[in-house]
Amino acid sequence: MDIVKKDGKYHLEFNSPEMQRFPFEGEPLFEVEDTVYISGTVYAKTLEAFLKALDKSLANNYDDSITKPEDRFSKGIYFSQQEARAAECGSCNQVISSRGVAAHGHKCECCDEPTYLEYTRDGAISLQFIKERQQVGRGALSFRIYGYREHTDKPNELLLFPKPLTEDYAPPRDEKRGWNSLRLGLFAVRDPDEAQTILEEAQDLYKREIICDPETDKDIEVLVLKDPEPGMITEETVFDTHEVAGQMHNHRIIKVYNGQKYGEWDNLPIPDSYNLTRGYIGKAKHSLTEP
Repeated sequence: MDIVKKDGKYHLEFNSPEMQRFPFEGEPLFEVEDTVYISGTVYAKTLEAFLKALDKSLANNYDDSITKPEDRFSKGIYFSQQEARAAECGSCNQVISSRGVAAHGHKCECCDEPTYLEYTRDGAISLQFIKERQQVGRGALSFRIYGYREHTDKPNELLLFPKPLTEDYAPPRDEKRGWNSLRLGLFAVRDPDEAQTILEEAQDLYKREIICDPETDKDIEVLVLKDPEPGMITEETVFDTHEVAGQMHNHRIIKVYNGQKYGEWDNLPIPDSYNLTRGYIGKAKHSLTEP
């Protein structure tokens, strides 16, 4: 940035390539005279400017509910364009709510297709068996995932190929699949004999089932683990997840403003959020754009 003199006053000009990512820097808010946007805060130089900026913010559908009433004039008012955040379904490309789209099995409100799948065929999981809230074995076992069963009247079930993985594993590539692979950590079990010993010690925590694999049309054996409350350790928990690879992301987070879609990190024509403050009113130095 450079210091330039205009109308007898010195101003900061933000003209570096990096500052192109911050188009509102050093500018008035909604062309309200005597306001300036600096690093996420809008400074009002006069009470009149503060009140005009307040009215303009509300007129542009900003949400100010996070600010406590007693802080509105002493600490400033926080405004955010919360309604701008949305998601786009990867199946029907419709704009949907972003709430819950990254939860396993969440369905699109328009086409009913899943927006995110945590456990996918040929993904992988690193886990440690849990018996009476105590870990079984010295470290985590890793498995290739066969699938996931969801139930309404009993706990969900995680289906695994029975042979533990003893080296790092990369799931098959897919345009909707994350790039992450499963890397066996420092305390992961890599020895096949030790892995088999842990499986035998934990044999009452899972069941073996023969199912027909639709991909090969052959009968195969899978391990079936109950998953009563994913992400939580309770009395019914039989395994603790360390890492998962191969998730399917069938959505993208976007912003929507005036009916137009923007990328998650794109700039809107107006600031996403800012704090409007009157803290500099009446002070000798108002802002960085003053002499």
